[in-house]
Amino acid sequence: MPLPLERVSLSARQVSVILPGLEAVLNGIAGARLDHYPHRNPADRVDPELSKVHESRAFDEAMAARILSMRNKLKSLGRSRKLRLDAFDLAATAFAVRFGQREQLMEAPAEDVAKLLARLEKFRKRTKRAAISEVGKLAYDEEAIRWRRFASWLRYNLCYFHLPRPKTYGLKRTYQMHFEQVLALTGEALTSNGYAVLPPDQLRRIAKLAMAELRRGRHPGLTVLEILRNREKGLEFLFRFIQKRIDLFYHEVVDRQLLPLCHRMSIVGEMIERCKIIEG
Repeated sequence: MPLPLERVSLSARQVSVILPGLEAVLNGIAGARLDHYPHRNPADRVDPELSKVHESRAFDEAMAARILSMRNKLKSLGRSRKLRLDAFDLAATAFAVRFGQREQLMEAPAEDVAKLLARLEKFRKRTKRAAISEVGKLAYDEEAIRWRRFASWLRYNLCYFHLPRPKTYGLKRTYQMHFEQVLALTGEALTSNGYAVLPPDQLRRIAKLAMAELRRGRHPGLTVLEILRNREKGLEFLFRFIQKRIDLFYHEVVDRQLLPLCHRMSIVGEMIERCKIIEG
């Protein structure tokens, strides 16, 4: 579909920044045609979860031809240094610049690359507005979807020059994750024994205190990870921990059948005493 063109002038220095990325992308596409993917996502066909990225990817012959055409235009650029490009030519050029910068394929200061990208983006937005005015938003969006899917294909199949780092958590994040799990387990320790959950502030205080004591080794054979891995042991420990710090006899009961035997017997005894008082 023909789109409005914008006249763009590029200096020899800017062309030298753009070309290495375009050449690298074209080499990758040529290898893909031979079913050779040295820089494909390393989790592909290995880990279904880690490879769930760029799921809308799709190769597009017309978009690949745009990249080849752009490379040829730059190589045969005349003395006027002027080109006529549409929105997707400019998008492909910006993609190549970012790719070349990330893989250090060109020798150019970061400030010059940033200025070039800003210039390309300014022209791309201008040509996008002109294209929407001329062919309509629906037709432009269809073309834009094709470009985005092709760009996703490029990123997935050609742009993994380095293995992605495994996801790690800092100490603060790890502590927060463990605390949230212990907090939920503390509430469950009460409900599984027939008692209502404590107020949020009091429950957080108990959970924080339990974690602090476990981390300091005050309960031999038990750690935070141990009570999280062994749920039954964790519930038993946390309930005993709560019993030592809160008088549950006067705490709200939600299910008498789940109460500890001593508490149930105490309730029965108290009811008998009340009956004796009434009869006397």
